[in-house]
Amino acid sequence: MAGGSWCRARLLVVLCLASIPVLASWQSAGPFGGTAQYVAVDPQNPNTILAGSVNSLLYRSADRGESWSRLAFPRNFSGSIRTILIDSKDSRHYLIGVQVTGSRGAGLYQSRDAGETWEAVPDLAENSVEALAVFPGDSTRIVAGTRNGVHLSTDNGDHWKRISPPENQQLLFVTAVAFHSSDANVILAGTSHLPWKTVDGGASWASIHTGMIDDSDVFSVYVDPAEPQRVFASACSGIYRSDSGGDRWVKAAGIPSTHRRTHVITVQPGSAGTVFAGTTLGLLKSLDGGMTWKVMNRHDVNSIAFDPTDPKTFYMATSNAGVWRSSDGGETVKPLNDGFVVRSVGRVISSGGKLYANTLQGAEFGGVFVSPDRGRSWNLLANAEALKDGNILSLASSSAHADLLFAFNESHILKSVDRGRSWNPTPGQPTIYKRGVGRVPLRINSMIVMDGGKPVVVAGTQAGLFRSVDAGATWIEVRLNSQVGTPVLSIHAASDGGKTLLIRTPKFLYVTTDGAGKWQQLPPPVDPSRIYDLAVAPGNAGPILAATAEGIYQSGSGGMTWSQSKSGISDETVSALRYHPVRLGEVYAVQFGRLFRSGDSGTTWNAVPDAALRGTFVKSLSFFPEAPDRLFAVTVDTGLIFLDLNS
Repeated sequence: MAGGSWCRARLLVVLCLASIPVLASWQSAGPFGGTAQYVAVDPQNPNTILAGSVNSLLYRSADRGESWSRLAFPRNFSGSIRTILIDSKDSRHYLIGVQVTGSRGAGLYQSRDAGETWEAVPDLAENSVEALAVFPGDSTRIVAGTRNGVHLSTDNGDHWKRISPPENQQLLFVTAVAFHSSDANVILAGTSHLPWKTVDGGASWASIHTGMIDDSDVFSVYVDPAEPQRVFASACSGIYRSDSGGDRWVKAAGIPSTHRRTHVITVQPGSAGTVFAGTTLGLLKSLDGGMTWKVMNRHDVNSIAFDPTDPKTFYMATSNAGVWRSSDGGETVKPLNDGFVVRSVGRVISSGGKLYANTLQGAEFGGVFVSPDRGRSWNLLANAEALKDGNILSLASSSAHADLLFAFNESHILKSVDRGRSWNPTPGQPTIYKRGVGRVPLRINSMIVMDGGKPVVVAGTQAGLFRSVDAGATWIEVRLNSQVGTPVLSIHAASDGGKTLLIRTPKFLYVTTDGAGKWQQLPPPVDPSRIYDLAVAPGNAGPILAATAEGIYQSGSGGMTWSQSKSGISDETVSALRYHPVRLGEVYAVQFGRLFRSGDSGTTWNAVPDAALRGTFVKSLSFFPEAPDRLFAVTVDTGLIFLDLNS
């Protein structure tokens, strides 16, 4: 095998192994939605749709968006899928352009088996690909806009050649590309500084910005197939139309100033006068070729793709709200997010027979969610506006007081007394006194509610541990040792809601067995910054376990001494640990995409069959009384997943 072929084959194998998605034994629970960056419809089969997002997440629907499954695309947390191309002659051939800050892992990825396996295209390796366009007269001729100029392929994406001059610094960051509908030598390119054009296949380029506001970032360029001299461009400064192939531009009038940052512009197939524009604050529609505009909805639209069999049906990739479809030319839209999830969940909790979860950010479409069916479906209770303080970091609940929920962000603690429907800041907040300033609110890092006659709320802050016995009206600092103001990084409790708590600080661990009354200082098994989770056995009927960057540690002495657990699990990073709330000695751990189970309180471990988590990164594990045999996992960016242990 030739050296280059061997390298490509080896890269293909590595990508396949590194990008296996969640197996069927785990189920995606949502809350569904989140940011979709780009959407594409199969030109041959409109039932098939691809949607890409941040963190290199790629989803596919086989039923026109009614349901989605995640493809085994190579994960990159710095990567963003910027463009998708489905071959018009081969529905199993996908091209995916990935943008990566810093370029490592950026480039063009190709699959010829409908997403089962992927390979990085060598010619565009480490080069963020922002846009792709196919010449209408020859589907093997593709142009790519990258952060390193314009590139052309004449063999369906296998090989690429740069056709823009390297010395032209203004033609480096190319964000949009488009072919003339009948002349393959005519290519338009939008950049982070105005548009450019070649009429000789890239031998020479000319800046085409007459009429366009100087220094406009061009996000998309559209050439009308029926009238190739008619070109539309969307930019940070608004929407532009040219009737001279881009030589002169006229800025569209009548667009609200708030909507001028336009991500995408396109024309409805078969209707030259019907133009759609996706802006940061809504979808715009024009029936007169861009002369006048109507705001159709408030979605932040990143991409638009039409159904090839029905020009009035199109799909929108939106920020925060996922994928939407209109079947009537934009008059109405419907969310299509069953299985599509690009969300970071802060925490999932239980109260009154229901589960609650919060998503980090999400604006109008994120916030606090409730599940009435043990996590199988989720409904939005309170978005950023209802939460008043916007982004919520985590939740806490009282098992004995179903109406009472708590939430916090970096500056405030909020309380709900109606099961999450309405929220208000608690009358009191943990504070410290600063000379010359007065009482200063503290950033909350972690919070938990201990149940007794009255709920006791315990909050770990940047400058100490605080306790409230009156549902947040007043707060008292808890002394952990002779010093005050010790930062509390996290608080951990047993699955059964007992009175034993563990907290992690920058130097030590602390334990209480009487509900945050008396605390005992413990030596950590490793530097606390390298401890990712702590597990307390229900009823203290088992050792304390620590998930660390060096594997799992056990302490049968209440945390005074520690030993490393090495039987069946390696001494590498374990991200999450959780005891089963009922079955004594049963505990679960996640290490590098594998779920492990121990039946002897963490002394020996075995990988759980058919429970791989490759391509899914878990932050925490949870059990709840409503579903004691359902293990929940909070992931970094794909919401909640669960595993029914009895199955």
